[in-house]
Amino acid sequence: MWQTPLNPVRALELLAAGQWAGSGVRGPEPFDARPFLELMARPEADGGYGQHWGLGER
Repeated sequence: MWQTPLNPVRALELLAAGQWAGSGVRGPEPFDARPFLELMARPEADGGYGQHWGLGER
């Protein structure tokens, strides 16, 4: 349950830092996922969230 608010918080951080930009109402699709995933995986000591992610095809 605690993970629910983290996605919007990360998105706001990227918008505030200028890594994501745009005007109007947008969904996540037009934005590059790489900065989001890097912020998510970055250690907490380095300003990230320490949540490693992965992708597996089955």
